[in-house]
Amino acid sequence: MAIFLNSFTPLAVNKIGRAFATKYNLPLYIDGSCRREPDFENSKPAITQLCRPKKLVTRLSARDLIIYITKLGRYGTKQAHWKLISILEVIAIVPDHNSALTFYTKNKIPVSQNIICNSTSPFPLEYTHGINENNKKETDAIKVIKRWNAGYIYRAKHYPEVAITQIWNDVLHLDNPPIINHQMMKSIFGRIPGTQNPPKLNDIEWQNFKTEMNL
Repeated sequence: MAIFLNSFTPLAVNKIGRAFATKYNLPLYIDGSCRREPDFENSKPAITQLCRPKKLVTRLSARDLIIYITKLGRYGTKQAHWKLISILEVIAIVPDHNSALTFYTKNKIPVSQNIICNSTSPFPLEYTHGINENNKKETDAIKVIKRWNAGYIYRAKHYPEVAITQIWNDVLHLDNPPIINHQMMKSIFGRIPGTQNPPKLNDIEWQNFKTEMNL
């Protein structure tokens, strides 16, 4: 079993996302893109390569764990910090999004929203944090989402492998997640780790993480 550390950008990262979360009664700490990566509200979230292609999913095997933290941010407070959102456990690796759709359909589970197929669609701009390069070029919200989603369709085609997961030990905090400050990070890792290329934790780091987070 390997343990990886990954980060993402939640709705709560900016005022726009927080306002939309309040308006539409959305959890603050779900992913803020038009395709939730991963879809924490699903009982069996998929991890795709819509983000970080070739950097995580292709390294995963069944029973591996992925720790999901937010990117570094203030989240409405004065001090920048991270938050622990979830720990996902891999239960299956499938070769593409169609195979993932088959998994969900066969097991009578709603399809994870980041799976590109006829059963899912991107969220409208008002359900996102709006952080996307197309948002700088377009003023029409529908066109922004169309272009944003087109980039994901391209990645699903060219980087198709998908990991199907489940929530590990009920670790899921979508509304009031625990804070991880700089001191805690250094206590766990001896440094501030980068997550753009998700690092694999060694045994000591994993034990330190569990201790710091009371897992």
